[in-house]
Amino acid sequence: MGAEAVIHLLARRPERGAVKTRLAAECGEQSALAIYRRLLGHCLATLQSLPVPWRVHWCGRGDPDWSLDLPPKALPGEEQPPGDLGQRMAHILEQGALRGAGTQLLIGADCPWITSGDLLRGLAALQEHDAVIGSAEDGGYWCIGAQTPHPALFPSTCWGGEMVAEDTRRSLERAGLSWQELRCLPDVDHMSDWERWLKESKP
Repeated sequence: MGAEAVIHLLARRPERGAVKTRLAAECGEQSALAIYRRLLGHCLATLQSLPVPWRVHWCGRGDPDWSLDLPPKALPGEEQPPGDLGQRMAHILEQGALRGAGTQLLIGADCPWITSGDLLRGLAALQEHDAVIGSAEDGGYWCIGAQTPHPALFPSTCWGGEMVAEDTRRSLERAGLSWQELRCLPDVDHMSDWERWLKESKP
């Protein structure tokens, strides 16, 4: 599993005014940027602890020097392709498969509750299922993965809406694909989410 599995992190470069816009509406752009940097750093540390390769796919301008400051285990970073979120994720999986990747997971940097165990369970589930979904409390998902790319993974849906995960399940079912559900986790979109994480992460 280790040699064939790849985890892809879709992330925005940390740029004021370009990250966590819903959070910024509550706490201001500078505070939202600081929180995002902490979320991204936490996610990178979690990935760094895994025995599998991973790659960051950047979106936005940001600080070009910051994008080079990745942990040693990271594969070379890449710019995200054009298109909506579904199109971008489909392209990333397709390119990963062309490079020889077997099982692949896609995650974002908005969920600090993700653990290395969650990701390893997702990769293990793909040994027996076509796909894996880690749903989010807001109706989206914090993780999606597959053995091989398939159009059913990214159906036509309102990306960022409340039905993303459910629309994906229905699409997979229509295509006759099997999938495994991971635990449902929250995202950090509002100050209440961030405060919840700070409280729950205290030792």
